[in-house]
Amino acid sequence: MLLSNLHTPARHAALLSHPVWTRALEGLAKLSPDDPDATLDWMPDKQMFVMVQGYTTEARDTCRFEAHRRYIDIQYMLAGEEIIEIAPVQDLTPDTPFDPDRDLAFFKTPDAPCTRLILRPGDFAVFFPEDAHMPKVRVQAPAPLRKAVVKVDISLFADPLCLDLPV
Repeated sequence: MLLSNLHTPARHAALLSHPVWTRALEGLAKLSPDDPDATLDWMPDKQMFVMVQGYTTEARDTCRFEAHRRYIDIQYMLAGEEIIEIAPVQDLTPDTPFDPDRDLAFFKTPDAPCTRLILRPGDFAVFFPEDAHMPKVRVQAPAPLRKAVVKVDISLFADPLCLDLPV
């Protein structure tokens, strides 16, 4: 599952044909729900790494929208399920200043409806820097899950991919 904007077709072609994409998906295929929580470097200098994690989903009103500038997220469900809401960064109001050390900004949850998707085992979603996302939302009742989040440094891709990303 790939989530992006139809106004960026060059990004789709670059991403899907790039060896970094292949490397990330091959790495995800080797993970198991039994793998312990860990951060694994898949490339030097934090250009690509994966965070394997488990947590319990929560009520929507306790979750937060987040976005990144340096990294593309590939969120892959190993076990369990969760709702992730998505909204364009430019449509949201910042809740905290951008933290460059953590490559992370939080945003207020808008009153307007957002796009929602449900990740189930084997599903993955790709979030670019312009895609704010709110993970951890319960599907019905709070439930445990196992998930892997690959962080892919945008500098790994060709310049045309990076030209229109927010600074």
